[in-house]
Amino acid sequence: MTTTDTPAKARRRLPKWARWTLAVLSVPVLIVVVAATRDALELASVPDIGDPFDLDAFIHNFPNDIPKNENAFYYYDLAWNALLPNRNRPFEGLAQGNDPPTHWRLADEALRARCEENRPALELWRKGTEQDKALHHRLEEVGTQTLLPITQELRHCFLTLALLEGSRLEDEGDMAGAWVWYRAALRSSRHSGTNGFLIERLVGISIYQKASERVIVWAADPRVDATLLRQARADLKTIDAMTPHDDNLLKLEYMITLQSTLDPKEFATIARQLRQQGAPGPPIYVLGRAVPRMDPREWTFEARLASGHEAERTRRVLRLFWANHLPQFAKAPHERPEPWSKEPLIFPFDETAPAAVANIKPEDLARWHQSLAVRPFPMNWAPNFLESMRKDASARERLLEEVEGQLRKREQGEDRPCSDEHSR
Repeated sequence: MTTTDTPAKARRRLPKWARWTLAVLSVPVLIVVVAATRDALELASVPDIGDPFDLDAFIHNFPNDIPKNENAFYYYDLAWNALLPNRNRPFEGLAQGNDPPTHWRLADEALRARCEENRPALELWRKGTEQDKALHHRLEEVGTQTLLPITQELRHCFLTLALLEGSRLEDEGDMAGAWVWYRAALRSSRHSGTNGFLIERLVGISIYQKASERVIVWAADPRVDATLLRQARADLKTIDAMTPHDDNLLKLEYMITLQSTLDPKEFATIARQLRQQGAPGPPIYVLGRAVPRMDPREWTFEARLASGHEAERTRRVLRLFWANHLPQFAKAPHERPEPWSKEPLIFPFDETAPAAVANIKPEDLARWHQSLAVRPFPMNWAPNFLESMRKDASARERLLEEVEGQLRKREQGEDRPCSDEHSR
C-alpha cells in the first residue's frame, strides 16, 4: 500500500519552485490581512468626538457677501492684474530684480523707472488697504488646491513698492506722505489672513515685521513732529484691532482638512502625496524608494489606505487635535499654558477644552498621532505658527512702544532714544 501511494502523492505535490513562489506571494496577502485587522482595532481605540466647534454656525456666519467696493481683496486683485510687465514677475529683467532694495537711495534708474511704471497698480493696492473688510475667497471656493498668488505679491511686490515710495518721500522731506505708505503696508498685513488661510496669516506677519522696522526708523527721525506721531499712534491702535482672530483661521483650516478625509480615495491620493513630500510617517527603506513594491512597509501603507479605516482614524485624530488647539489659540499668547509637547504641538487639556475630551490625556493624543500612516496638517505647522503668533504680538507691542516713546521725547524733550530702551 505504501509503495503504491508514494508515486501518486509525488505526482500531486507541487514542484519546489512553485512552493517557494506561493510562499513569497502569500507574504503581501498576510501583510494586508494583518494591517487591516490592526487598523480596525486601532480605529475602535480612538474616540470620535465629532466637530470640536459649531461648524454649522461658523459656515452661517462666514462673511461671504462683502460688497466688492468694501473688500480689500477686490482692489488687490485689480492691482495685481495691473502690474507691469508681468503680474507674476513685476521686477523681471532688472539688475536689482531678484531682491530689490526698499530704500529709494539704493534703487538704480531701472528699478525707479519700474516703480513709476507700476504707480497705477500701487494706487489700486493703496485703495485696498483703506478698506476695513477683507475676503480673498468665498467659502465655496476654498480647498486644498486653492492658489494664493495675490497673497504672495502682497509681501513681495506691493510691500517693496510701498517702502520704496515711502522712502522716496522721506528723502524729499515729506514725512507725512511717507507715513501714508507705511500705514498702508501695515494695514495690508492685517488683511492677509482675515477670513483666510493660515499661510496668509503668516504672510501678513512677515509684512508687518518688515514694515514695522521701517516705521521705527521713521518715527525716530526728528523731522517727524508730535502731531504726526499722535496720528501714527492712533493709526497703529486701529491696525492692531484689525489683527485676525487665529482661532477663526483654525476653524477654516479644519473645514478644509476635514473635507480631505471624507472620501477615502481622495484621502489616499493626498496621503501618497504627503508621503512623497516627506511628511512624517513610517520610515521607508532605501530599496523601497527605488522599487516601492519591494518594500513591505509600502505594502502595509497601501493596505492601510485600502482598508478605508485610515481616513476615518485620521479624521478622528484631527478632531482631537483641533479640540486641543482651538481653546489655546483663542487666548492671548501670554495667557497660553506651556505645551505638553512641541512636536507635535499638544497642550494640556484644561477647563477650556470641550467636554468631549474631558477624559483624554495628552499622552493618548500623542500615541494616536504617532500611529497614523501619515501625519498631515495641522500636526506639522502648529509649532511654527504658534511661534509666529508670539513674534507678531511682540512686534506690534514694540512698534507702539517705540512710537509712544518718540512722542514723549518730542513732548517732554527726553534725550534718550526710545530704541535704546527696547533694543532686542
